[in-house]
Amino acid sequence: MSDPITFAAFVKPLIIDALAGKAFDQAVSAVVGKERVRVLMSKFKDIDATSSKFEDVYIHALVTYQVNANKRPREVLEFFRLKAVTTVFRQLYAAGDLTILPQDADDLLAKCWTGSYPKDGQFSAEEEFAAFVTVFQNVASDVRTVPEIDANRKLDTIIEILTPAAVPVSSQVTPKMNPFGHTGIVSAPYYFVREALTRKVVDELTKGQSVSITGERKFGKSSFLEYLRTTDRLSNVFTDRHSLSLQSMRSDEQFYEALCYELSIPKQTSAFMLGRRLEKDNRSVLLCLDEIEAMLDGQSRSGKTGFTLTLRHNLRHLTEKKIITFAIASQLPLDHLFPDSPTQASPLANLCVSVPMPTFSLNELQLFVQSQLGQNNVLLPLLSEIYLQTGGRPAKFQQRLKNAYEDHYGR
Repeated sequence: MSDPITFAAFVKPLIIDALAGKAFDQAVSAVVGKERVRVLMSKFKDIDATSSKFEDVYIHALVTYQVNANKRPREVLEFFRLKAVTTVFRQLYAAGDLTILPQDADDLLAKCWTGSYPKDGQFSAEEEFAAFVTVFQNVASDVRTVPEIDANRKLDTIIEILTPAAVPVSSQVTPKMNPFGHTGIVSAPYYFVREALTRKVVDELTKGQSVSITGERKFGKSSFLEYLRTTDRLSNVFTDRHSLSLQSMRSDEQFYEALCYELSIPKQTSAFMLGRRLEKDNRSVLLCLDEIEAMLDGQSRSGKTGFTLTLRHNLRHLTEKKIITFAIASQLPLDHLFPDSPTQASPLANLCVSVPMPTFSLNELQLFVQSQLGQNNVLLPLLSEIYLQTGGRPAKFQQRLKNAYEDHYGR
């Protein structure tokens, strides 16, 4: 492992100066949204925002990461200058798949997140690392012009990977209906299990550890929660599993009422009483929470209080007693969604292991199509192009696969 006090040469101090200083403040005050990223990137003359070169992608991701949080302190940005940290991302970028972190990642974070880095509880290595993984994956998907894996792999090796060996015609499946283009929550037989991501989350839940699943809109988070609610892999871990969408909820009272209804118990007046009731019934519950941002939307529109700090502290109590284990889906990490205090992270953020949901890898896309049409199918030659055009984003490649299926089968 590289010495954690050594900085990567390509992440120059002037870049950190710009992101932590006046240049960032000026960009934020002058423009909004993605324009802020463009303005900041324009200040680094030797960095190409459209390049797929690792160094350019990394700086692009660092700028986007800072913009998304509306400014992190210099100490956090310096963490991502460390050579040991950039080396991990370089390896992941070369492998072409960010779903599996190296086995020594936890040790790396523990060793690097020391010294002058914030210790007030607002930032943690795990949360910031997970947030940056999500941003880095998205930037990489946007700029890559080919399915770049390791630069040392030859083209004929890639073609061999993408083209399965000949198999009997009987292995090709022709569904009675188009298996692609599904929207909303997707379940069997159309749901595809992403094994690396699923194994990580299931392992954490099995240990009684709550999980925060983060990813872009239309990335399959809701379908993943439904899979967790129904899979046999967790049938011996919890007495019961439930899903709760917060889409239409605007207050803590509505949340408690909906939760008690879902659990088929009389309405309880507090988390304490709810916990006592579940303990009395010897229940161990997996609760999948979806659309958690909706509570914030309702508060900003109507002024009503939803998913307050008090509620989240109470939910933390239930989890610490192993009464309820959470799987929470959101677009942003929980401490970014609920910045209750400048010196404290969200109680749920500290409680949950953050697991980013990345874009599909090319291999995952191939396996998904084979799960629906068989190993030797007519869409296989099109997958490389579809992957390049969609960046591995589920909603986009689902639509492309639907159109390709209709073009071939006429339905």
